[in-house]
Amino acid sequence: MLRVQRQPLLQFKRYFSLDGRNRLSNKFIPATKYQSSNSADTSSHQVLLKAGFVRQSGAGIYSLLPLGLRTVEKIERIIDAEMQAIGSEKLSLPMLLNPEGWKKTGRWDGSKGEANRKESDLLLAPTHEEEITQLVASQLQSSKQLPIRLYQIGRKYRDELRPRAGLLRGREFIMKDLYSFDATQQDAYIAYDQVAQAYRNIFERMGVPFVVAEADSGNIGGSKSHEYHLISPVGEDTLLTCDSCGYTANEELAVGKLDQQFKVNSTALTDLISLRSVDTTIVSYKATNAAEDGVVEGLAAIFTPPQRDANVLKVQTQLSKYLKSQNQMSERATMDMDIVPKAKVDSMDPATISHLHIFVDDALDLHLQPSKQLTIHSQDHFRLAKEGDHCASCADKNIKLSSVKAIECGHTFYLGTKYSSVLDCGFRESGKMGGDKVPAEMGCYGIGITRLLAAVAEARYDAKGIAWPTSLTPYSICIVPTDDRKQEFKDIANQIYDQLGESFKGDIVIDDRRSGFGAKMKDAELVGYPYTIIVGPKALQQEQPQLEIHQRIQHQESKKIMIDLQDLQHDMFITA
Repeated sequence: MLRVQRQPLLQFKRYFSLDGRNRLSNKFIPATKYQSSNSADTSSHQVLLKAGFVRQSGAGIYSLLPLGLRTVEKIERIIDAEMQAIGSEKLSLPMLLNPEGWKKTGRWDGSKGEANRKESDLLLAPTHEEEITQLVASQLQSSKQLPIRLYQIGRKYRDELRPRAGLLRGREFIMKDLYSFDATQQDAYIAYDQVAQAYRNIFERMGVPFVVAEADSGNIGGSKSHEYHLISPVGEDTLLTCDSCGYTANEELAVGKLDQQFKVNSTALTDLISLRSVDTTIVSYKATNAAEDGVVEGLAAIFTPPQRDANVLKVQTQLSKYLKSQNQMSERATMDMDIVPKAKVDSMDPATISHLHIFVDDALDLHLQPSKQLTIHSQDHFRLAKEGDHCASCADKNIKLSSVKAIECGHTFYLGTKYSSVLDCGFRESGKMGGDKVPAEMGCYGIGITRLLAAVAEARYDAKGIAWPTSLTPYSICIVPTDDRKQEFKDIANQIYDQLGESFKGDIVIDDRRSGFGAKMKDAELVGYPYTIIVGPKALQQEQPQLEIHQRIQHQESKKIMIDLQDLQHDMFITA
């Protein structure tokens, strides 16, 4: 919960100037002191609240105030430029979705929809794979119409059980989604690589360090997947990386080598399940069966070296593929998997288990024989890699992986025909009238825009506020007269604004509020303008009038320089 101490919007009467210049006296920037008793709130989120970028409406629901919206719009302009540079077109998809496509792909049962006054099912959009696929399917007839690349920027809704960290994990958020449609897998891979390069361009233009990590596709499907992260100690993702070769992967996909093989003396299932010789994780699974008239469910055991956690997500992926290949699980279904509590495992009698899928980590020297009771899957890296494991990509076996916390802000997926085959999105092969449709090869690519706002704030905040990169700051330059009452100071502030205005095109603001100079400078550092131009007494000198320029630097005192007013030029300011 937040304890709020409200302050007046301005210390003096609010007034408007309609001369076309940006002035803080005209702006809605509520000055409110926030003190949080919620340990889930990050320091950067508190700064966004204090500086007047966002306000909370409910749990996981936020309003973007004018300063916050300006930064979001700058993120969107960068994304628009890079998406359109690779031939993508922008559209707007509905936020309220018809459920029919979701029922066809098997994702409806896992969603929480709504009903209208006629008791018809509807869904507040958490994602748009079904919607865009059906849209393209209604128009696609020939491979000559491909490739198609469509993207949107809009709001999404997900019923987070425990919203936390402000905009980092909310129930309503703004996302960019790009969907690609190609005739062949080769073409789809080319599209994937082009989008991946565009994503690198986007994050580089934003001016914040980022890393690209191999990732698991999860329930969205697909076989090729990468995440784009900003490094942060408050991040929910753990990345494992090699400083030598640059290998980087989410811990759920990362592979690391161990120094030794672990010999398991007993192969008795009773001993293994009872945790007497290896670490054992028992999971239950459930999914729609192949006939789609019931469920397929059961248990799986994952055996890993001592004190190493099982990679349940990898087991879920492999078990799903196996059950689909055996025509036991619906091709459209996603699997629910839960870890069985240890107390329940301890009370299990292996003789009473009708069937068990076995997954043995490749660091174990353990060989079990399949039977009617056991399905033995090929050994693989079924443990979670962790810091200190040896890098599997390096020739030097002594190179070890390190770990870092990060915030995922973007994700790219190659989907293949997961959605297009089910939703009849395809084309007839040239010259083959009446033949079967060839499903389009798809990819989807997302960037969490409001999450990125919070992640950049997290990466760039300090004790004074947020030191925004020049590409994302709400305003690049703030002009601060030391005397807000004398007309001479106001005239010079206006002169500077007009002199730089052609280059910065609305990206300058004058702090003409009726408040103290010290308070204005603190606010400038809190909001995080990259440059503050101070109009002081020296600017009124008859000979060689001078200005003082402060450049905001994270974790440091601002860099200060004096320049002659006549020498003020736009190229003195670093712009993205």
